[in-house]
Amino acid sequence: MGRTTDLRREIKRAFFPHITAKGFVVDMRDAPQIFTFRQITAQTVNVCDIQWEKYGRPRFVVNFGKCGAHGVILRGQRIPPDDITPYHGIVRGRLHPGSRRTTKGWFRQDRPLLERVVSWSQLYAPQEVIAKLIALFGEVEDFWNSGQIGPHIHLVPGPAKMDLKNFCDEHA
Repeated sequence: MGRTTDLRREIKRAFFPHITAKGFVVDMRDAPQIFTFRQITAQTVNVCDIQWEKYGRPRFVVNFGKCGAHGVILRGQRIPPDDITPYHGIVRGRLHPGSRRTTKGWFRQDRPLLERVVSWSQLYAPQEVIAKLIALFGEVEDFWNSGQIGPHIHLVPGPAKMDLKNFCDEHA
């Protein structure tokens, strides 16, 4: 059993039903490194993913993005709605539970060193980590719905040369 197994199971048990109840579809084609979730409406594609820490530690971050319902053209290539990732979003960002922008500020099951010593425990319970994810995910939804930037949201610049206007005009 890997270091992330319990946390991954808890995401599938608790977060997957939470997000699919909101109309998102789970896309596991990039698993195990990334779990992607898309909500395609008549006006927009809201997309987010869970990106796992690349060295196998039980940590992840939530990336999110938003674009028009017809997808985007990026570097001359059409990206249809079913293939949109947070990277393709005109507006995109990350949800962090902590103030750091490194993996130390990501959602994490492993406790920081000082906390390990004090608590006599190396890990938080997976349920505790995912409960925090579910509680903070509302900030992403608020951003998608109204543009409100919550305290755990960090916006990042979108792709450089995106021709969304022409694409949407052609496919409206």
